[in-house]
Formats: sequence, structure tokens, C-alpha cells
Amino acid sequence: MSDKLNLLLVDDEQNITRSIKRACRQRNYNVFIANSGAEALEILNKEGINVILSDQMMPGMTGAELFEKVAVNSPQVVRILLTGHTALEGITKAVNKGAVFKIMFKPWEDEELLNTIDEAFNFYNINEKNKQLAQELQVLNKELEAKVEEKTRYLQLHVEQLKLAHKLFDYVPDVAIGLSDELLIVDANRAAVKLFMPQPLVGRNAQDVFPESLTLFIESLREENCEAAILEKQQQLTMNDLSYNFFCRIVQLSETQKAILLFGSRVL
Repeated sequence: MSDKLNLLLVDDEQNITRSIKRACRQRNYNVFIANSGAEALEILNKEGINVILSDQMMPGMTGAELFEKVAVNSPQVVRILLTGHTALEGITKAVNKGAVFKIMFKPWEDEELLNTIDEAFNFYNINEKNKQLAQELQVLNKELEAKVEEKTRYLQLHVEQLKLAHKLFDYVPDVAIGLSDELLIVDANRAAVKLFMPQPLVGRNAQDVFPESLTLFIESLREENCEAAILEKQQQLTMNDLSYNFFCRIVQLSETQKAILLFGSRVL
């Protein structure tokens, strides 16, 4: 339970408020007293009241009428109504509206009354904790939304970069081909497609598409025992009765993954 235990007692009979206040000495309550509904509303506006215990039958404003106002203006305050068994008229509306947490009947037993007030403070603290958790969750959701939005923007930018890179790759006048380390063709520009027509390129294995001389050229570079991050090799080959200078580069993308870039230009 919180250290903040502000209790407001409301009754036009001072002997009743004094009696309840004496009983409350057994608990760590800060007790405020009002002798009317109007006075109670003034105290509620000034003090941080957690729980209010009010008599039902009071002149000017009944306890139920007071609680209906409190439920609107200070809904966080937990409300306990004290009434006689013969004075139940007028409280049905307040109960139905949820303006009453609990009803205590006169005459009361101090221990039962104190236990009810303890329950009210516990109920107040649970509600406040739930509000705090809801606010924290709202902040976390906003932070998550911001991160998702930032990640989405990054991915959209990355997609646009890939589209642009592919277009640039496609319009390079020389033959340009990208292969996996297993010699699977993953990309090829227009010049490459034109050179190897009518063979489809992307998705095929280089050994099934390229002439043997070009495959051996790539294989010779792959077989070189070198720990360098980049391996390069250049060789002139004849294809379709035309001479090409082929340049092959193997790039270490990670500890287990490599990429092969193959470029070819006509020898004029």
C-alpha cells in the first residue's frame, strides 16, 4: 500500500466523525473532516484525497448525491457510503452509476470499518498502478511505432537503392554478371543477356550457360589459395568469334559467403 493514505470523513454529526477518527488511530491515515457535502467538495479540490467515507443522510446534499459529483470531478477517489438499514432510499442511482465502492451500515464495528477502508486504499493503489502501467505502455508503443516507422523508411530507401543499382547495372555497356560462390547466376545486365542469347541466365548455373573457357577462367580464380578479402584476375577470351577482355573479382562478403563479379568488354 502507498504511504499516501488521505481519508476524508463526511458527516453533519461531529460525534460520528470524531468516533471514526479515533478508530482510525490504529491505521496510518491522514484524516480530513467535512461536516457537509459542500465542505467535502472544497476539501477534495484542495487536498489529494484517496478515499472518502460519507454518511448518507445529511441536510443539503446526501452522501449519494455527493458521490455522484465526486465520480464526475474526482473519479480516482474511492467512495464508501455509511447508511442505516432504514435509509437505503436514494442510493440505488449512485450504486448503479458506479459512484459507490462499498456500503457500510450503522451501527458499525470498528474493525470491519477499518478493513473496508483498507480495501478502499488498496483499490485506489491498484487503479493508480494500472494507470501508470497504461501510460508506460503507451510510451513504449509510441517508441516502438517510431522505431518501426524508421525501419520502414530505411527499408524503403534500401529498396529504392537496389532498384537504382539494378538499373545502373543493367545499362552498363559492358557485360556484367553477378554469381554466388556456387556459380549460380544471380544477376546479369542487358549486355550479358545479349551475349549469351538465347540462353536464360539468372537462376542458371554458370557451367550450364558459359563456354568452357570462361568457366575454367572463373574456376582458376576460385582455386587460388589466398586469404585476401578480394581476389582479381583478368584474361582475354574469344566468344562468338569476337575477343573479350574478362575481369573476374571474388569478394568475401562474410566468413562463409563469397560473391563473384564478372565483367567483359569487347576488344576492338
